[in-house]
Amino acid sequence: MKRPMIPYGYIIENGAAIPHPEESEKLRRFFAFYVDGYSIREAMKTAEINLSPTTCRNMLTNETYLGTDFYPRLIQPAVMKKAKARALERGRNYSREHESKFKTLPVFTSFTFSGSADSASRLYECIQPIKKQTRTCG
Repeated sequence: MKRPMIPYGYIIENGAAIPHPEESEKLRRFFAFYVDGYSIREAMKTAEINLSPTTCRNMLTNETYLGTDFYPRLIQPAVMKKAKARALERGRNYSREHESKFKTLPVFTSFTFSGSADSASRLYECIQPIKKQTRTCG
């Protein structure tokens, strides 16, 4: 049977989720630093959280921290809202700043051969990020 993952900042005692004394405080500090303008890595380091940046990025959008029927609230809704908005904006800015990295060479989606075996010409259909092109090579 697969064991469910317990979100960072909680422990289970006697079948109930309760805030972990140290981790829940680190989590609150991590959110506060991130909302104040720290990068994810800076906020992790300052809050003394030793997890991967991807895990911490996922924590910023984990609504479990707002409280559920099982888990008590660790993060206030206003802080979660600001953290989510900032994470989304930073993601957009990252893709704008690194746009050239994401542009690749044309992708050939189809090849069409015409003519005899001696003088075959090929029609390549390419998809560019902006427009669709057709090239004839021979």
